[in-house]
Amino acid sequence: MSPTKRFFEVIGNGLNLSSAPMGQDNRSTRS
Repeated sequence: MSPTKRFFEVIGNGLNLSSAPMGQDNRSTRS
């Protein structure tokens, strides 16, 4: 995985955590 793509994944996870309940579910599943 490219550093840029990883960067956006981390940013996306952070946004999901702070805004959308579904984001938390996705984060749990991916871990």
